[in-house]
Amino acid sequence: VEGYFDAIALANINVKNVVASMGTALPYEQLKKASAMANVPGGRIILCMDSDDAGKNAVERLCTNSILATTSELNRNEIYVASLPSDTKDPSDFVDFAGGGIRAKEQFEKEIIDTVQPLDEWYIDRVVSRYDPDAKDGNYGSFSSVCDEISSFLSTFSNPADRTRRAYNISEKLSNLIASDVDKNSSSIGMMRVQLETDIINMSARKASAREAMERRIEQADGFAGDGAVAKIRKMSSGEGMASHSE
Repeated sequence: VEGYFDAIALANINVKNVVASMGTALPYEQLKKASAMANVPGGRIILCMDSDDAGKNAVERLCTNSILATTSELNRNEIYVASLPSDTKDPSDFVDFAGGGIRAKEQFEKEIIDTVQPLDEWYIDRVVSRYDPDAKDGNYGSFSSVCDEISSFLSTFSNPADRTRRAYNISEKLSNLIASDVDKNSSSIGMMRVQLETDIINMSARKASAREAMERRIEQADGFAGDGAVAKIRKMSSGEGMASHSE
């Protein structure tokens, strides 16, 4: 959760193992400690950020930067995202609206904990929801923009098999975006899905290769190697160590 009031509110209704990030930043150090705590059979990390744009954008940043890709301690298959109702700002509000006590605990578990999504599925659904059929090609919300964001996300998976497995499911969502109701009931939707799957895999593979090439260049230029280069990329992706220039 974001704030300590959220953590306290959940603790008061006996929802355990809750920690506050104290803001929307989700740095490597916090995620590493959370991963260690969740390293038990059936353990998982659930991100329950505020329902405003700042909270959602914080989870998006986690999906698109290099922290998950370069941190072996973090298994993204164990990271889930909880979504609060649109009229509820944060977990503390949820507890208040539910009336507190055992009733609030049961409602939180049923409506929030039991409906969490895996991190990658949450992100893909969020990107797909931005599709605007009227957006010009290349502009925000266009089909090409959606595919570009998705392929960039898949490129953070170093294992090609992980990219391929997700591309198969993603291609169905993408084909449904642009297929008409008639197409959805014909064989053409299957052909379209196969083509989209191939395109997404190829796009993400090229971006993954570029990412790996950047890591090698950092090793050569700065003398970093292995974890050192990974740490350098992590800092660059989060904006650390970037020189500021005044006009």
